[in-house]
Amino acid sequence: MPEKIQPTTGPDIRAFGDRQFEQASKYSPLVLPLHRLLIPNHPDLEQESAVRMGTEIMLDTDSLVLITGRGNPELADDISKLLRMKIDHQPINVFKDGESHHQLGDNMREKDVIIIQTTARSADGKMSVNDAIMDTYLMTRAAKRAYAAKIRLIIPYFGYSRQDKRNMSREPVSASDVVQMLIGAGADSILTMDLHSGATEGSTPAGEPMDILYGSAVLLPEIKRMGLDFNNVVVVSPDAGGTKRAQRYSELLGLGSKIEFLQKDRPADNVAEILGTTGGIGCYKDKDILIVDDMADTCRTFVEGTDYLKKVGRARSVTVVVTHGLFSTDEKGVKASDKITASGVDRVIVTDTVAQSEEIKNNPKIKIVTVAPLLAEAARRLHTGKSLSKLIPMPNGNWVQTC
Repeated sequence: MPEKIQPTTGPDIRAFGDRQFEQASKYSPLVLPLHRLLIPNHPDLEQESAVRMGTEIMLDTDSLVLITGRGNPELADDISKLLRMKIDHQPINVFKDGESHHQLGDNMREKDVIIIQTTARSADGKMSVNDAIMDTYLMTRAAKRAYAAKIRLIIPYFGYSRQDKRNMSREPVSASDVVQMLIGAGADSILTMDLHSGATEGSTPAGEPMDILYGSAVLLPEIKRMGLDFNNVVVVSPDAGGTKRAQRYSELLGLGSKIEFLQKDRPADNVAEILGTTGGIGCYKDKDILIVDDMADTCRTFVEGTDYLKKVGRARSVTVVVTHGLFSTDEKGVKASDKITASGVDRVIVTDTVAQSEEIKNNPKIKIVTVAPLLAEAARRLHTGKSLSKLIPMPNGNWVQTC
C-alpha cells in the first residue's frame, strides 16, 4: 500500500491572555500573542495586526487556500490554527520505487494559494531534502494547473541554501538553481528564513520577489529570558562568513557591532577544524559566549568551538543560537544530539523551521522556539498586501524585547 500523509494535530490556540497562551505552546513559553511577542510598544503595527490577546489571525478564507506537504506538517498545522483556517494535507501516495503522486484537494481556481513546506529531511528520516523539494515543485505545478490566481511559497528552511556559489569549475550554483526551478514551476513569490547567503535572494530569474525573515525575531526574546548580564556577553560567529549575522545579533542586544569569530579550516564537507579565534584569549575569560549561526548540521563546529573557548579561552558559559536545526548524524555515525549532550555546550536555542525527532525535543540542553506566530502573521500580510518589513527586528527599535 502506498503511504498516505495524514494531518497532524497542532495546539488549539483560542485562549485569552498570556497564561493560557503559554499553556497552549508546544515547545516554549515564548509563544505569546503575536503583537506582544514581536511588537510591544509598537502602536502602528499593533493597530494593524489582527492578533488580539491570543486570538487567531482572522482572514477572508474564501479567497485563500493553505497547502502543506511532508516537510514539516506540525509547523504548518500550527500556522493554520493561528490563521483559523483549514490546511490541505494533500494525499501523497508514495510508490515502492520512491516516486510520489500528488493531488490537491481544494478548489483553488482564481484564489491565492500559500504552500507551506520546509525543504529539509523529515524528522523520521524517511523523506530527503530532494524529496521535499520535488514535493514543493509538484504542489506548485498542480496549483498552477488548477488555475490559482497567485502561488506563494513559505519555505521556513530552504534546502541547498549553503550551495550559493561555485568553489570549483563544473559545479552548479544549487541554491540559485532551486530558486529558479520553483519560480519556473509557477511560484509568484518565495518567503523563507535566514538564508545561508543573501546572494540567493537575487536568484529569481525575472525579478520575482523573494522575502527573507529572521529567526532573531523569536530567538532574541528567548536569549533575554536567560537572565544574562549583557555587560559580560561576547557574541561569536562560527566563521568569517557569518560575521554580519553575529554583528546584527550583537547590535539588537545593545552590545554594539564588535564581535569575534572562530578561525577554522574545512578540509571536506561537514568537516571543520578550529584553528583559533580573532579575539585574544583574555577576552573570553569568565565571559558568557553566544555562538550565533543560521544552521546547525552535524554540530561539529560549535562543539569544537565550545571546547576551545572553554579550555583555552576559559569562558564561563557557551550558548549556541541557530535558526535551523538540521542535527544530522556525522560520517562516524555520531548523532548530533549525543554530540551536544557530551559537549561543553551549556544550551542550544533553535527554532522549529525544521521538524525535529523526539530525541532532539527531549534533549535537556536544547530549547526549541516556534516560528509559527511569525509565519502566520507573514502569511496574513502576503495575502492582504501588507508590508513584511515590520516583522524584521531593527537595532533602533524596541519591539523585539520581551514583554
